[in-house]
Amino acid sequence: MDRNSVWGWIIGIVVIILIVAGAVWWSKGGSSTQANDMASTTTAAANSTASAAGAAEPITLVDRSNETVAQVVAGLSGISEYQSMFNATGIGATLIGTNPSSYTVFVSTDMGYGLLQPGTIRTMTAADQKHMIQYSVVSGRALDVQAVSSGEVQTLSGDTLNFHVGTTGLVQANSSFALAAYKAKNGIVYVINQPLLPPQK
Repeated sequence: MDRNSVWGWIIGIVVIILIVAGAVWWSKGGSSTQANDMASTTTAAANSTASAAGAAEPITLVDRSNETVAQVVAGLSGISEYQSMFNATGIGATLIGTNPSSYTVFVSTDMGYGLLQPGTIRTMTAADQKHMIQYSVVSGRALDVQAVSSGEVQTLSGDTLNFHVGTTGLVQANSSFALAAYKAKNGIVYVINQPLLPPQK
């Protein structure tokens, strides 16, 4: 093999090595870009979910003291899922009066219901749905957003939930955040960003 042939082989091998190295470098860069794109997409999805559920912000009481808690619930918009169950289970009818004098009602937005696993409500029995709505009502106590407090409170279902008002006015019921609060003549209605599900027996 003459000298020119040897140099031809060497140059060919070097070119192949450079092509392979370039392909590896490009694929790593591409994978990194894809990973970044995937991370951005995941972050955007998470932000979208948080936005749909409602931002957690300090709230103040809106005066609706000329109405009962049941009337406040009936007059709110964007909570048709809750209103339907509230009425169908008969719970709404029991909160029209003023005896006992105080109730606290936690009402989820329709967007909050949309965050539940598909079929969660549809597969519930009538008794399960009633239990769920009872779990969203505290009887005999108006849990005031203006009071800094925390701890377990018993609900109409007999189960307990964790209620917390932070020093900044941020209100939580279990892991749900309050988006608005209304002071009625016989209690308080909180609009929350996701439904309260009673503990499994």
